[in-house]
Amino acid sequence: MLRYRLLRSLLMAAVVMVAIPSAANAQAYASKIWSFDVNGGYAIPTGALGDIAKGGPMFGAGFGYAVSDLFALRLGGSVDLLKGNEDNLAVAVPLGPSSSDIDGAPNISLYHLNGGFDFDFINKPDSKFKFQLYLLGGAVFVNSQKVDLRDSSPTDTGDLGCAGVNGFCLIDWQDAYPEFQGGIRLGFEVGDCTAARARVCGEISIFGGGNVMFGNEDDTEPITSLYPGVEPFGTFIDIPVGLNIRINVL
Repeated sequence: MLRYRLLRSLLMAAVVMVAIPSAANAQAYASKIWSFDVNGGYAIPTGALGDIAKGGPMFGAGFGYAVSDLFALRLGGSVDLLKGNEDNLAVAVPLGPSSSDIDGAPNISLYHLNGGFDFDFINKPDSKFKFQLYLLGGAVFVNSQKVDLRDSSPTDTGDLGCAGVNGFCLIDWQDAYPEFQGGIRLGFEVGDCTAARARVCGEISIFGGGNVMFGNEDDTEPITSLYPGVEPFGTFIDIPVGLNIRINVL
């Protein structure tokens, strides 16, 4: 009986010793909850996506909820505005008597909507430097310019003639796919990010990562038909790099 009481007392003491620092840390960090991001930079398509598109500007925004001083949940969205790759274009667009809303290779926009987490590798109150890993999952919405290679003048039978490529007369890429985002941020604090000193502080960081998008070969077949030697592809990747500005509300 004495051993049981002694063991129970030791366990209760251990729980108290763990709980007190945890509660103190939670209380100290409770006022630093929300953060808001805006960012911009450049998106670089790679692989098969790089065969049909060139790099272009990217813009994004998001917000986060700090679970602890090391870990935060985050939601965000961004858009990559990729330029059509005219170097590899197989045909002149528009073609002959066709109609089109573009003059050249179709531009491609990638709209990203994701959720995930940030992990901060530097947990030192006296350090203003930031080294963060972000991992996000969600969806990408693809929207390319439309290439219409149909003859705008109907024939006697009422049919539209087609000057298409590989049997495709109306060429575009409009789909949504699952995706994964990951990367790092390197930066520093602006102001004093402690609850005792300020209600609002900032962070400025550079970032780089990768967007891995899980597409479908059938969806890309029409647009790749404009480029000789480019096969339809499923998974595609681009690499965003840029500057992120974060506001922390304490």
